[in-house]
Amino acid sequence: MGKLFKFQAVAAAVACGLALSGCGNQDAFSGGNGSGAGNGGGTGVPGSGAQTGAASSIVVSYPITNTLTNLGHGFYRRTGSAIVTDEDGNIVPDGTQVFFKIIDSVKAEGTIDTADGDSLSSKTLTDTTPTLGDGTTATTMDMAYVVRNSGYRFIEPEDQVFLSGGYKGDLERAVSSTTLTASTVTVKDAYSTAYPNATYATGATSFVIGASHIGAEVAGVDADGVLTTGVGSTIDGIAKFAITYPANVDTVMVGCGSVPTIDTRYTPIGSADVYMAAYVSGNRAATITQPCFGYMLGGTLETFPSAMSSSGTVTVVFRDGGDTIPVSFAPIGFSVETTGTVAVTVADTDVAPATTNKTKYGGSITYNVTVAGGASGDTATITFDAGNGTSAEVAITVP
Repeated sequence: MGKLFKFQAVAAAVACGLALSGCGNQDAFSGGNGSGAGNGGGTGVPGSGAQTGAASSIVVSYPITNTLTNLGHGFYRRTGSAIVTDEDGNIVPDGTQVFFKIIDSVKAEGTIDTADGDSLSSKTLTDTTPTLGDGTTATTMDMAYVVRNSGYRFIEPEDQVFLSGGYKGDLERAVSSTTLTASTVTVKDAYSTAYPNATYATGATSFVIGASHIGAEVAGVDADGVLTTGVGSTIDGIAKFAITYPANVDTVMVGCGSVPTIDTRYTPIGSADVYMAAYVSGNRAATITQPCFGYMLGGTLETFPSAMSSSGTVTVVFRDGGDTIPVSFAPIGFSVETTGTVAVTVADTDVAPATTNKTKYGGSITYNVTVAGGASGDTATITFDAGNGTSAEVAITVP
């Protein structure tokens, strides 16, 4: 089974720092957008721009430039916003509260499939074949876990249950204090409908269960501009929020792009993934997005050695532009220019397809460089590139 939302409509969109163009010069980030659908019964005047009606839709947006701040003391902060509208697309009244929840450690995930006897009914989620956060390893609800800070963390009260492919009012729930069984988890608030049903067919609704055990914290901004954990207020229909997370070699790039599938820093591999829920009181409007622990742009690449005359290995180290953190699992590109008849080939010493041409833990990557042929004085230049103008060169001269 794939990761939740990797195969649903709310998908992560890889952005700055992941070797793509069109990004700003402040941070590297992977995020997604989503919205809750309306259910008829408009209350405002279309196109009036008036503040009317109950919340029906919420869309989260993560700006690209000037949005990541180095707080010092080993923490970065990413900003975003959510726009909340009624059935007619009018913004909701100022002061409408928007609630935020975040997961950075997925303990269990699965799909509600009647063929397996699965269901969501009232306050009970039943999945007879859940997996760990890697999406493949079979587990049971009472034994699902992640390892964080050298300790096992199992599903416990107040952990979050996020749905994909369900009714907008059911996308976020919290685990209650009721005892887990092998196949069931009890949530604090009942689901509005039973799953599967005629609208939400078998296999269409997926879930992740987890908590913030790596250190992510999300805060909304109130009417006075004050950050308040878990809740913000709309002004002109927009509620601002900020995600704060630890910034070090063990945390930067958590949840970014395809990193969760190869992130050896956390057990099980695949469990270090980030999901954020944004919803209005009563879950009249809700959405799930996938931010990540991005790195700050303006960093440096260093090559060791920086010059060579024959075949050998080159190690490239990538550090970000904030606290100069070594960036693990970041894509690195390269190009070669030659003069004369010398031939130069470059290949990552790691041949595993999922991790080839990505930095390893600690922000370094080692390449085999083969220099063949050429006459004395022929030259070549290898340019390694981390995107957004961050590059380094190795000069080669045939003796």
